[in-house]
Amino acid sequence: MPEWTTTAGAEWATDEKDSWLPRPYTKQVSLDVFLTKQVSLDALLKGTLAKQVSLDSYLAYQCTKQNSLDAYLAYFKQTSLDADLKDTLTKQASLDSLLQAAPTKQTSLDAYLVYVVIKQTALDADLKGALSKQTALDVLLKGILARQVSLDTYLAYQYTKPVSLDAHLVSRLTKQVSLDARLVNRFTKQTSLDAHLVNRFTEQTSVDVLLKGTFTKPVSLDARLVNRLTEQIALDARLVNRLTEQVSLDAYLVNRFIRQSLVDALLKGTFTKQVAFDLYLTKETGYRVIIYDASGTALARVGDHQNLRVRQRVNKTWQLEFDIHRDSENYQHLAIDNLMQVQRNEVTIFAGMIKKRTPRFGEDGKATQYEHVFAPSFEIGLDGRRIERASGANYMEVTDNVDDAMKFMVRYNAVAGYVGDAKRVLTDLSVEADKAEHPSSRKLAGTYKDNLLERLMGWADAYSVDFWIDADVEAGTYVFRTKYPQRGTDRTVGNPAGNPHMVFSVNQGNILSLEYWEDSFDTCSLVYVGGPGEGRAQTIRKVYSGAEPEGWARRERFIGVADAQYEDELDAAGQAHLATWGDSIKGVRFKFQETGSCKYGADFNLGDLATVYDEDYGISLGRKIEEIEFALGKDGIEDIMLQVGSPEPTQWELFQARLGPYESFSDAVAPNEPTGLGYST
Repeated sequence: MPEWTTTAGAEWATDEKDSWLPRPYTKQVSLDVFLTKQVSLDALLKGTLAKQVSLDSYLAYQCTKQNSLDAYLAYFKQTSLDADLKDTLTKQASLDSLLQAAPTKQTSLDAYLVYVVIKQTALDADLKGALSKQTALDVLLKGILARQVSLDTYLAYQYTKPVSLDAHLVSRLTKQVSLDARLVNRFTKQTSLDAHLVNRFTEQTSVDVLLKGTFTKPVSLDARLVNRLTEQIALDARLVNRLTEQVSLDAYLVNRFIRQSLVDALLKGTFTKQVAFDLYLTKETGYRVIIYDASGTALARVGDHQNLRVRQRVNKTWQLEFDIHRDSENYQHLAIDNLMQVQRNEVTIFAGMIKKRTPRFGEDGKATQYEHVFAPSFEIGLDGRRIERASGANYMEVTDNVDDAMKFMVRYNAVAGYVGDAKRVLTDLSVEADKAEHPSSRKLAGTYKDNLLERLMGWADAYSVDFWIDADVEAGTYVFRTKYPQRGTDRTVGNPAGNPHMVFSVNQGNILSLEYWEDSFDTCSLVYVGGPGEGRAQTIRKVYSGAEPEGWARRERFIGVADAQYEDELDAAGQAHLATWGDSIKGVRFKFQETGSCKYGADFNLGDLATVYDEDYGISLGRKIEEIEFALGKDGIEDIMLQVGSPEPTQWELFQARLGPYESFSDAVAPNEPTGLGYST
């Protein structure tokens, strides 16, 4: 039997049989020190506890389970002792050998427990660090929330979306989630360690049973281990409570984020002052769609439109159309005759008035909750005027340079101070000063049967004079303007004025796709224009360009102008027809891509002359930009289509070309016959 030396403070057993065994107080000192540290940690964590009632309930439940465990252990130990006491004395030698080996096992167990205590101390230190970081993060988030409240107050007056701060909050939330995941991982590892300690406790109990009489001596150690497990469970409960508080904080931050989004949505549709329109941008970058009432007062900015499309055309009305949901807060402002203005990158690309609203139907043929809104440009006002004949006359006539004669017709049929009937005045419409840009003086005439806009379009085609209404809704100005030979600038390659070139080509990166057409099948080189009357009483004008065509180059056509009052009207009709059908129909339509050196509004505009190249097919076309179409889809992607040159004719246009643009003769009185039948432009 080994010899033992007594250490200071150690107690010896009074039982003679076990007189060589010391109580394990020496080994217990390290554990007591650790428990002292744990008490300090508990004192630190007490400040963060918010749900003590739940913890008490949980501890009571654990105590109940512990009482059951103690009862079971007592019963098991008593049963094992009774069984061992029945052994005979002949097994004493084996028992002595077993008891000699038991201290060695106890020493190994004690060493392992010390190692466990060291690991537990390190884990506690990690948890302290995590809690410290969590506290610092909470302080930081509180500061962010305080700043966010101040910023929300500021945004309520400044109408600026806190996108960057929201992104920052999202980043902080992402980091918070990562920290939560780390804490959960720590909690999982702690649970695994608790399970391991419980397993070691079970092994300790088995050793105690094996040591028989000595099982009563490590009771204090067992009690401390049980206490340690109980305290660990309490710490776990605190960590769970901490995670619950963190989840509550996360939920609060998410709620703040949702509230911020609601504030943003509220700000998007509540501005009615013009200054707010200038400061606040809608979701479509670069596009601003504004509604005005009939007097020009701004009502709302439309940011929830879908399928926006703007179509600009030379010498025709421009068109705006889009879809909008009936639940939109802007829906109430989309009344017929309310005004619309669309800006793209601060350049106005449309101004007009709402004239049509129709339900949008789905693929199943049923009406949806969307409405389709259509608005033409302000030239539509000229479409609502007939040419009023002068008092005591059968028609209105003027002889002047063509561009100024067109202005005369507008003044005396739509402008205040010139129109005899004030009810026919187009409010705020004016006409620019005469400029005599067209080199020829011609007589223009019309009657009450003639639509003013249609007459202007015919004169524009016949004499190459472009016209439009220059509208500024916010300023309340609408000016009728003309320009000869085109409203834009000649930017073709080699233009005589030396203007900067505007070249569209695939190689330059400003054409994404291209469609080209050239058609000479329906062309004509000479037009017989018939005026009022029949047979010999009917005036016939022969109109052609340059030398009179002959042979295979001569392609004749007849058109009737039954209501003509002057030979000039017959000439204008013939020239207008030749302008469209006198040469091959050439044109291109392509999808445009803006580049750094080719931007709409800065480098080209509607009505400019430009050059289009297609290197693959050898196409080179220098013509007028006749049409520009802007389209903004649901996804916010913009498409721009340009048409350069004459449009490809439709079947109806081909039919009209052969029939003639005017109705048949209906006046029995014919004008005097012209002095000559030949005419060359």
